[in-house]
Amino acid sequence: MAQLRAMAASLLPAAAVLCIPVSASASSRAPSCSPALAHLHHHSDGAGLGHAGWVITVVNVSASACTITGFPAVTLLASHDVPAIVATPTRAGYLGGVAGSGALPSVVLAHGHTASALLEGLDAPLGNDACPTSWGVKVRLPGSVTTVRLRFAVGLCASVQIHPFVPGDKGSQS
Repeated sequence: MAQLRAMAASLLPAAAVLCIPVSASASSRAPSCSPALAHLHHHSDGAGLGHAGWVITVVNVSASACTITGFPAVTLLASHDVPAIVATPTRAGYLGGVAGSGALPSVVLAHGHTASALLEGLDAPLGNDACPTSWGVKVRLPGSVTTVRLRFAVGLCASVQIHPFVPGDKGSQS
């Protein structure tokens, strides 16, 4: 594994995003990304056949690399920041995610680079229930105790899922 990393490092520019399997040596290379080291943002991933998605992005703003692996904890918020729906961590869903059953990506972010996770769910009510609009989300990065609030209207009614972080700003490998 060390030989593979050395070969990859010689082929990639210093600011590249490197996705490597989760291991003790990977996590010791760079500290975990935290809200103090990264800025969180969001953008729409579109919709289709009753599904809608948003991409949660993390941009490393520190001078050093940081690592992010796994799922963010995401809670949709009703008015006055009351928790409404907790997203269920899943590898992949209707709109994307991480295919397969192997190790989740461990993303090493150089300064200015991005990792992302896809938030998705059903955007139509089930039965006669009304579909509430959430007025933002609380996001907690893997391994962090700090939550960050992102303000945007989220029209998800049911089956709300969050997928693991992947390199780039698409929120999906599939």
